[in-house]
Amino acid sequence: MKRRNKWILWAGVALIAVSLCAAAVFGLLQRRGERQAADIARQIEAALPPRTVGAEEAYSVMQMPALSIEGEDFVGLVEIPAYGVTLPLCDEWQPTQLNRYPCRFWGTAYDGSLIIGGGAKQFACLGQIQNGDEVRVTDMQGAVFTYTVTRIRRTDHADAKTLKNEASLTLFARDGANMEYIIVECM
Repeated sequence: MKRRNKWILWAGVALIAVSLCAAAVFGLLQRRGERQAADIARQIEAALPPRTVGAEEAYSVMQMPALSIEGEDFVGLVEIPAYGVTLPLCDEWQPTQLNRYPCRFWGTAYDGSLIIGGGAKQFACLGQIQNGDEVRVTDMQGAVFTYTVTRIRRTDHADAKTLKNEASLTLFARDGANMEYIIVECM
């Protein structure tokens, strides 16, 4: 009986050690992703022409132009000034990349249908964001689209039906604390 208890104890210690190692690796990967996103945002900033307010009428029918960096296409920057957030915006929806940078889920800034998904860490500010806060999206041609937060809601899932609404810009991310999705609608 004593021998069996020792094996159970050692198995428990081994499982705890493996869990701690996995958490450390996840943390390192998360920090690496954050550094990479900041580096990509700097590269996008350097590539942008002088910024202008909004877009010309002709933009409403075109796709958002993209810049390829490190094998990924980016369509601009997402900024939430009140929280010091500046992130690159990936052109293609890739749930596996959300821990590195936000991705365009649907639409464009040009026709007022843009939906952007991000990781809980990058969009951690969505848990504190308030109605009236400003969000900016800058495209690769330097056009700046400024939005105001008008509605914040939480839900258990985020799919096309849940996310599509009348907002000109929708941001969403999973809340790391309780695993709900935070959906922020802006006009």
